[in-house]
Amino acid sequence: MNHYAARPRKNHERWDYTIRQHDYVFATGYCQGWQDFDVNGITRFMGADGVEWARRDHEAKAAFKDKYHTDGHSTEEDACACYRTYLLDHARFGVRTTGWGGCEVERCDVPGKFGAQIGGRLIPLCATH
Repeated sequence: MNHYAARPRKNHERWDYTIRQHDYVFATGYCQGWQDFDVNGITRFMGADGVEWARRDHEAKAAFKDKYHTDGHSTEEDACACYRTYLLDHARFGVRTTGWGGCEVERCDVPGKFGAQIGGRLIPLCATH
């Protein structure tokens, strides 16, 4: 299971937004710094079939290249705000969600055919929202 949170660096002077997987903690979102496309690494991790998908994903993220950083944040709140910006910058709208349930906007629940993908989460939305 992945646990997302703003965490202080070991020296406790700067903050990053991170993922914890078992005993490993690493920066995510813009806090992970920009990484050039590595076809060999992608092939080892995803296999040859994943290379084109990963290339398209990397090209889409390149528009935000200047927002990636490795210098951390001065506060926990700043690290959280950075990750929120990352999620909103990379959100996809108009994703087909037929069969995923009703609109998730509070007090709505009207069925819809499309929604948003923010991070790995699909969020059904009605035509109004």
